[in-house]
Amino acid sequence: MARAFTERTAWARNLAAPVRDYLSTESSGALALLAAAVVALAWSNSPWSDSYESFWTTDLSIMVGDHGISLDLREWVSDGMDLDVELLAPQGGGLRIMQR
Repeated sequence: MARAFTERTAWARNLAAPVRDYLSTESSGALALLAAAVVALAWSNSPWSDSYESFWTTDLSIMVGDHGISLDLREWVSDGMDLDVELLAPQGGGLRIMQR
């Protein structure tokens, strides 16, 4: 009888720890964000800019029975960032956002 595959391969174990350690630092998050911004700028200003717009206008839906919500990817990301700010900036604590 064949044994079910339950363990990660050696290369996955050896790769996961350094990647996890790198991504846990603040500077790596900044570098990842910078890289994503550079890729987005290059892609949106390239000859393939139509595919960039098509990517962001892809509809994503969540349905539960007869009820659901359907937004395009741009709206999901925007709403997710709004929620992130609300969770990080509760009244009187966390990240302080000042209005002028």
